[in-house]
Amino acid sequence: MAKRLWQLQMIFQDAITFVKARGIPLCKDSLIRLVECCNAEALKDELAGYWQVYGGFKSLIVSPWLWLAVAVTFFCWPFSSQGGWIGAAFSILPSLLGLSIGAMAITLAFPTTSIFNLLAENGRENSYYLDVASKFLHFVLVQVTALLFCFFASAYPAKLTNIVAFLMTSYAILTAAATATTLYGVAQVYNKSASSLDEVSAPSKE
Repeated sequence: MAKRLWQLQMIFQDAITFVKARGIPLCKDSLIRLVECCNAEALKDELAGYWQVYGGFKSLIVSPWLWLAVAVTFFCWPFSSQGGWIGAAFSILPSLLGLSIGAMAITLAFPTTSIFNLLAENGRENSYYLDVASKFLHFVLVQVTALLFCFFASAYPAKLTNIVAFLMTSYAILTAAATATTLYGVAQVYNKSASSLDEVSAPSKE
């Protein structure tokens, strides 16, 4: 028995020595490479740019979709405080996330079209193009946040976590309507630009 304990102690000491000699430097190098790949400063600048173009907390607070989500959460209080709805959220949110990412891909495809110059407004910092892109990014972030809150509420079931997760899920679902509304606004710009081009290309009558 004592011999086995001694052997286990030696194995444990060898493992500690290996971790100190090879494991810690390897983890350190991997972490440095991960930070370099993520480029935290660039990510910070991009998120700051999105938040500025979106309108910051002011736009968030006055958003009718957010207040509608609050109303839905309030009127569904007996249901929202329970955790039985989380399974449905796990089925709904990934589809909504795919919808928003697809809509954002459409936005990112604008530079390949002739309408891009109209949307970009000569490179203005808060152009309509960046405004639309920031809205779609906001929708994606809301839906990802709602999904994470559902994970948290599932791991730590409580009335407070369920209500917060339900609020975020309601807001995420309503962003689907916001996505459709934004796309309709883009369609209006397309339609207006098409009519303008027709007027320009039409032959003048003498």
